[in-house]
Amino acid sequence: MIDEQNTNERQIKAAIWYVKHKELLRKLGLGALLALDVIFMVYVLYAVGRDFVSSPRRRAQEAALIQSGPQAVRAQPLDLQLGGVDLLRVGEVTDIIASVRNPNENWYARFDYVIGIGDNTEKHADGFLLPGQERPFFRSVRASGAGTPVFNIENLVWKKVSAHDTADYSAFRDEHLNFEIKNAQFLPALVEDKGTASRAKFAIVNKTAYSYFAPTFIVSLYRGGTLVGIQSTVIDQFKTGETREVELSWFDRIGAVSNTEVVPAIDIFNQEVYMK
Repeated sequence: MIDEQNTNERQIKAAIWYVKHKELLRKLGLGALLALDVIFMVYVLYAVGRDFVSSPRRRAQEAALIQSGPQAVRAQPLDLQLGGVDLLRVGEVTDIIASVRNPNENWYARFDYVIGIGDNTEKHADGFLLPGQERPFFRSVRASGAGTPVFNIENLVWKKVSAHDTADYSAFRDEHLNFEIKNAQFLPALVEDKGTASRAKFAIVNKTAYSYFAPTFIVSLYRGGTLVGIQSTVIDQFKTGETREVELSWFDRIGAVSNTEVVPAIDIFNQEVYMK
């Protein structure tokens, strides 16, 4: 009985306390809910503000990642591009001409190549292409009748152009290949004691700061946009500041020529080409 009376008294006291403090409890409950709402709103505003501030930087990082993605994947150079292998006949001589392009702006290539017609082929160990360069590789043979042109690249070695080589490759290339071609002209075929001969004449000025042991120049004759003749010439010990007169002959009639193009073919990364 005593325990039951004590329990009832505690319940009565608790009920009386609740009745007395009912309004206070209600206000405390509302205050707690309001505090939770304020905390929630502050968090929402913080999250929105954080995203607003970081979003441009994140978008820039994502864009940079997208742009650099292909470069990161392309850690190796792209393949050399063969534009085709053609035959050009001038009299009894047939030129096998292969146009090859290096599509890489910061890689250059060295290689051997096999060129010829049918079974008549030769292997050359001096092939190279500078970054972004496109040029012809050719060989002249005396061949009669039809034949299949052959051009194959072997032992290809790539080297990346680094800041150690040059900080600005374009400027480096222009400084080392600064040759001026003057008074280029084509002389139509003349009949001489040794036969018919067509000629190309021009002067080359070495405007670089470098002297070269035996630089090669490719001479191409065009009728409009069509190649009608091609040769190469080597100038022995071509010193800086010098001017050399050059004359090349084709022993047959080439016909009309509208443009004579002279282009250096020098491996400017090979230290052996320079006179010390």
